[in-house]
Amino acid sequence: MILARHTAMQDMEVIISSRVRVLVNGREPSTVEISLLGGRRRRWLMARAVALALIESARAPIRVSMLTQEFGRQCELDAETSSQLVERLMREGMLVSPTDSEHLGVAALVTQWQSRGWSEAADYHVSTFNYPFLDYASASESRTDAVLMKKYADAEPDLDRHKAILFSTSRLQCLSLSDALGRLPIEFGQRMAPLNGFLEAQTLQVILSASVGVRGTRPARYGRSAPVLLKVTPSGGGRHPTECYVIVRSVKNIPEGLYLFSGVENTLSLVPGTSSGPDWTELLARNSASDGAAAYVILTSRTARNRYRYREPRTFRTVFLDAGHIIGNLGLVCETVGISIAILDDFDIDGIERKMNLQMHEECVISALAVGSSEVMA
Repeated sequence: MILARHTAMQDMEVIISSRVRVLVNGREPSTVEISLLGGRRRRWLMARAVALALIESARAPIRVSMLTQEFGRQCELDAETSSQLVERLMREGMLVSPTDSEHLGVAALVTQWQSRGWSEAADYHVSTFNYPFLDYASASESRTDAVLMKKYADAEPDLDRHKAILFSTSRLQCLSLSDALGRLPIEFGQRMAPLNGFLEAQTLQVILSASVGVRGTRPARYGRSAPVLLKVTPSGGGRHPTECYVIVRSVKNIPEGLYLFSGVENTLSLVPGTSSGPDWTELLARNSASDGAAAYVILTSRTARNRYRYREPRTFRTVFLDAGHIIGNLGLVCETVGISIAILDDFDIDGIERKMNLQMHEECVISALAVGSSEVMA
């Protein structure tokens, strides 16, 4: 019976699912990232050779026995390993029957939407279709949410809470949140100094810690999850997708460069590999407000943090709300310490992301602000 089932499977025709998407892994050229739109699991890392064999061999219907041979030939795998690989791809839903109704439905929708230039919108629609919109104030729907979150965590752990630069050549220890707040008056907005914009290291630390600092953690409410960060700004579901970078141009006691601020570690870490390419000022020079700034604050979003928790069409809006809370804090703290700040409404986002070595599907630029003045201080 087992032999008959194996023989029947070998005679089956399969095709790569219309829900499969391949993303290039910029940090590791030998692998790619595979995602399955709307799947119970979001992504896999796959050897580039295997992904190419999958795309080339299964873009049209092919018998399992023939596909197994193709994997063996193209990826230099023995027959047993190649067979196990094909079976795994079928179990995970990457290979399906050419008559599979879900595959055909997604293929038709994507083709229709692509004809109007809506490729990304089609992917987003498929990924979020039939998501259960919940009223979190309702006890019964909160229980439904808890079941969903456990399901997500069982499929893939929820561990991404903050970004760290592991191999920074320069790391500046900053003021803690309590120390930074202790240097501000009780009433925010009560200016401590005339607005002159001259920026030094300690003032910059106060601005960053008081605007995006971490005040504690709480345990996650579902399994295989890192503790939830409690920051000085609100964030839906405690996701906190926003990361805060500083481009230092003329800040007393801090060398020039791109730094990542960590409210968890209270550090400014120099980001390596960003010295080549166009100067930062060229990428930000479309704004008169950027002229003569002592530093620029770049806010990015690690969107997967929100997408993990809220798998619905409204999720994209929340990353902008999250960044907006931080911008509000930055403006309030800068006003209090007498440092000028301006939102840059026109700059080279693509150029900034390239220079920062960001992978857009992992982290993207949301906003940029000019802080302080680069006038030489006595």
